Amino acid sequence: MTSTHQRLRAPQANGQSLQVPPLADWQGTLLHNQALVGTYALHLAGHPIASLQRQAQEELLQLAVAYSSQYRNVSEPPTSGAIVMGGHQPTLFHPGVWYKNFVLSHFAKQEDGVAVNLVVDNDFNPLRSIRVPTGSLAQPRIEAIDYDTLSAQGPFETERLHSPETFAGFGKKVSDALKPFVNDPLVNRFWSYAVESLELMRQPSLAIAAGRHRFEEELGQQTLEIPVSQICQTGTFSIFAAELFERAAEFREVHNAQLIGYRQVNRIRSQSHPVPELRALDGWVELPFWIWQSGSTSRNPLFVKREQDIIRVSDRKDTQLSLERGVALAEQIHRLETQGVCLRTRALTTTMYARLVLCDLFLHGIGGGKYDQLTDEIIRQFFAVEPPGFTVVTATHHLPIRFPRATEMDLARLRNRLRDLKYHAEHFGDFGNDSFQAEAERKVEHWRAIPRAGSKKVWHDEMERINEQLRQATNSGRIELEAEIDSLRRKVHVAQMLGSREFSFCLFDEALIEQLKA
Repeated sequence: MTSTHQRLRAPQANGQSLQVPPLADWQGTLLHNQALVGTYALHLAGHPIASLQRQAQEELLQLAVAYSSQYRNVSEPPTSGAIVMGGHQPTLFHPGVWYKNFVLSHFAKQEDGVAVNLVVDNDFNPLRSIRVPTGSLAQPRIEAIDYDTLSAQGPFETERLHSPETFAGFGKKVSDALKPFVNDPLVNRFWSYAVESLELMRQPSLAIAAGRHRFEEELGQQTLEIPVSQICQTGTFSIFAAELFERAAEFREVHNAQLIGYRQVNRIRSQSHPVPELRALDGWVELPFWIWQSGSTSRNPLFVKREQDIIRVSDRKDTQLSLERGVALAEQIHRLETQGVCLRTRALTTTMYARLVLCDLFLHGIGGGKYDQLTDEIIRQFFAVEPPGFTVVTATHHLPIRFPRATEMDLARLRNRLRDLKYHAEHFGDFGNDSFQAEAERKVEHWRAIPRAGSKKVWHDEMERINEQLRQATNSGRIELEAEIDSLRRKVHVAQMLGSREFSFCLFDEALIEQLKA
């Protein structure tokens, strides 16, 4: 299990992976979680957590089978196996994120369990393009290639495709741009699946996720997928939400106190990292959910105000609702979707619900692993239970491009040498030259004769004269070194551009698949 406030760093070297704890220890974490949850005396909105988990997991598997069966062959999952879960936004993510899916499938098979990947479609989609390296090795450049013509305006689940022609031609355009570096990228194999999935999915990003999931079936992965938006429409999720609605002020107090502590321990100054504090405004208390009207592309934070017999729900803009308190609160929350109101989790509540209710083990990437250390503390304080352990998985892979692996450290070493050449030229000259050796010896003697007071300016001027004489004698070496620095600077620029770990998995060739399976 990950420990509180553990430092998590992505691997730096190409081909390296990170597993926290090591994969060999995951079974122990899984068994620990299953035993731990069995000890909970926790109730959510009056429902015992044990019965709520059973119901939620049945709902989860039914929804995930129905969703995944739309576009790939799915066999009925076992009803008694452990549920292992991960999740990410429906994007063309980098190989470190894709690696989670390989590990997710592998571990679930090993444990005779079920692997479920959450498609985080309730997150905001900032763009509809990926960065593709093109040009030449001598003069590379990065080109942004769109899969649609307009920038996204809201959550993934509210997207609509504006240009089918752009979407259909995306794969070839990426492949053509990449040709100087990668001859047959994976986008050539899987993009046709994404295009075909548009017939089923109204949102382009969900079509991309479905296409990727179909491709993973080819690769032997046995996973189910389900959008978070569908999870948020279940009856069991409404029970979880009702618990937070009723205890909103308490939740905010715990959340903010633990967030402040997390920032102090991790020396974080940003007021928005890893999440912003929850606000209290004129009796309204903010909770970590999103809310918006169906058909809108603008999501807003959710606020609640608890009164004697009702709980008011609002985004403090367009949406105002009144829900009766009591045993029927969860049912009213469940009916919000039929009234045209979308209630969705934020990152913290997504994984809080997943870990406490939906699954037996959750796999995070680096980012999720960091913020869920905060979630652990909130679970401890708010629900008064020890949180189930989670794992962290990522990998670093660079595009298969041969280029000089120059770094800023290499450049710093040469710059330090240039500085030494300027101020300590006596170490770099020709000691076979009598004139140079004489000046070098004079400098040593001059250093030993630093005046205590009075005539320091005279001493300093003489030292400058000596240094200048020495620099003149090493001038050719300085010119060569400056040329070497200039050449290395260009190599560092190329290495930084082409050596990023953030390029999409679809830009890599077939070799990546075997590396991720290893």
